Amino acid sequence: MGTITGHCEKHDRAHRGASCRLCYAERRAAESSARAKRCAICGEKIARNTQGPHCAVCFYKAKRTHVEAVIREEAEVAPRLEPIPKEWGSAVILSDPHIPWHNPDVILDMCETAVLLKIKKLIIPGDLIHADTISKYVGVGKTVSVTSELQSTARVLRALEEVFDSIVIIPGNHDQRLERMIAGLRDTKDGRKGLDMVAALLGAGGFDDAEDVSLRYLRHFLHSPKVTWHPLPQMELNGTWLLQHPGSVSRIAPQNERAFVRKHRKSVIQGHSHLWGLGFDESGTDVAFNCGHAADDKKWRYVREKPSSFPASVHGYGVIYCTKDNPGGRLIPIAVHPRMFRVRDILEMAGVQS
Repeated sequence: MGTITGHCEKHDRAHRGASCRLCYAERRAAESSARAKRCAICGEKIARNTQGPHCAVCFYKAKRTHVEAVIREEAEVAPRLEPIPKEWGSAVILSDPHIPWHNPDVILDMCETAVLLKIKKLIIPGDLIHADTISKYVGVGKTVSVTSELQSTARVLRALEEVFDSIVIIPGNHDQRLERMIAGLRDTKDGRKGLDMVAALLGAGGFDDAEDVSLRYLRHFLHSPKVTWHPLPQMELNGTWLLQHPGSVSRIAPQNERAFVRKHRKSVIQGHSHLWGLGFDESGTDVAFNCGHAADDKKWRYVREKPSSFPASVHGYGVIYCTKDNPGGRLIPIAVHPRMFRVRDILEMAGVQS
């Protein structure tokens, strides 16, 4: 062991060499810092093998504008969906008429309710048409072509325009059968030629956009100043209600609707399942309503030829009634059933002349 040769006043400790170990470490650190490669902008030390005179942070700051511009520009290449449509005011909500497989009595009952309540807006949340001939279900029997269905649908809409000033439609899975058929035709050479011609006639963007072609085809038959066809299967009403034709269903109404209430934190009205049910979320704040349907499903081949244990369908519809005190609107749920009251029954019991 070496002998002690001095005492460091700075660190108050004895040392054996020219300086104490702490002073030696500080001197070596200062020499290393003096030799270190530093960023030309911030002056912070950077690794010796770093390319360029800047640290990673300053390099990103210098290139950030260009990086952000490229990333945002390329994001614009992907097609954008239209925003969820919004409607306002009182409205009657009639889902799943499946024209011409509709039930006339249900639709006429709905029209009478609208007249009694002086409501001029009709919303159809999906399955306006049935599109039977392009169904994936393979059965036998007589059916109706899509063109004939659309011609019948156009006549029904013209009749409904005698009652309503505005008819708003969102697509359901049956309405979207046309889009899926068009998308499938793109897989064949002859199909692509035919779609190219149809797209040109309809003024569509091109046969590769099956949604655009099918939507223009539907509007070709159903066009009217009073009819609005939205491309998305959901919409908002009065900022309070979310109207949907969902991709999922439940055997128990309104179980599926409650799930969407929890997801969107809005009151939800749905069609699609052809069931009728009314409930609330766990907080009792938002409403979950399955509004039933307006079709005559006894005419459908697959109901007769492919029996199932799925619950029987229920005819019905709903009314959102707005007042000055409640612009969001109150729900009037209606089941067209002999054991349930309807609006006109209640008005007659109250002595109101219809």
